[in-house]
Formats: sequence, C-alpha cells, structure tokens
Amino acid sequence: VKEQLGDKHNWVDSQDLDLMFCGTYTPDFYRTLHKITHKQFRISKGIESTKMALNEPWRVNRTHLRTFAAMVYHFTTLPVLKNRLRSLEYATKIPHTSIYSSHNAPSTRNTEASN
Repeated sequence: VKEQLGDKHNWVDSQDLDLMFCGTYTPDFYRTLHKITHKQFRISKGIESTKMALNEPWRVNRTHLRTFAAMVYHFTTLPVLKNRLRSLEYATKIPHTSIYSSHNAPSTRNTEASN
C-alpha cells in the first residue's frame, strides 16, 4: 500500500474521496458505502433524539425537530443506496467475498440440481 500511495498521503478536501491505493471495489462503491455509513449514523442520532423528546417533551427544540426530520429522510433514502451498493458490489465482486451476510445475498444455488 505504501508504494501505491506515492506522494498523496491526504485528501485535498472532504469531497475528495478518491482511492489513494488499489481497492477491491470501484471508487463509486466506496463513495456509496461512505454515504450509507453517514445515513446510518444520522438515523441513530435521530433515534436518540426522538427517545429524549418522548421522555422529556419539555426539552424539545428546533434542533430536535430538525434531527427527527433528517432521520426520516435518511431512513427513507437508505434502501436506495443499499440497493446501489449491492449492485456495485456484484458488478466488481471477487467470488469469495461479500459485505453482506449470506441471507442477504442473491441465491447462487442451482435449483435444477435440487429437484
């Protein structure tokens, strides 16, 4: 990896998510994974804020409402990104690796052999 890095040791800015070394998947895969991770984090923050609001409604303010709205948005848009990630994964997949557990991956079982 050190040889592949060359002169680039840091990203220029936060939107510069170009790979600095050869990865297993395409850069688009890693960008999508990055978006999913952030959406999941925002959803968890929204859940925490919602629990607090339900337990202590007198403390609710604009920030809580905004966090709740963001949670709803991220929750509804997350499946689209997960499907995109799955498509990107299988487009460049190494046969023995997967970021999904076997119950989420498409079946590779030969259905004719089982009949």
